[in-house]
Amino acid sequence: MADDISRVEQGTAAQDSDSLWLPDYFTAQAGSYTGMLAIGIGYQPFDYLRSDVSFGFVPESVGGTSIQSLAWKTNLRFCGFRDFYGVGSTLSTGLGLLYGFDRDLFLALPEKYPAGYYPPTAIRVLLSVAINLEVANQEEVFFDYSWHDSGVYRYLESDRFESLFELGTYGIGYRHFFQ
Repeated sequence: MADDISRVEQGTAAQDSDSLWLPDYFTAQAGSYTGMLAIGIGYQPFDYLRSDVSFGFVPESVGGTSIQSLAWKTNLRFCGFRDFYGVGSTLSTGLGLLYGFDRDLFLALPEKYPAGYYPPTAIRVLLSVAINLEVANQEEVFFDYSWHDSGVYRYLESDRFESLFELGTYGIGYRHFFQ
């Protein structure tokens, strides 16, 4: 895959050890549980693996309450191709964690609830699928669809057959690669 796809698709595993802590790309995303806008940095240690950390927010004027979150997402890219116009594309699937800073979210069950009443709400496990489109040598746009753990549990425990896509959310994002 790396032989016929540009820098965006090549990874940075060959970097020298002095630059291992420097991020490989900047990322910005809207939706997909990360917030109205999330910005962050990412690393691509191998051609097929990306991992990023971003801070997201939803302003009170939009969400009714101000929401901040920290997201960590790792994506495994498993298929790459070019279209007739030379645009590189990859498909990926991912796993991540989302931590919400809202005062109504909790890591440990508040005392007012009986044990086991609710699972922790401040941390969510995310599952995602995405298509990544190379728009320039160091620029990429991606479209993803994500589910979090409580939505997947609700789907698995449901006695009626709803679409799994009704339980998630769409997102769009941008990556700028530094090298």
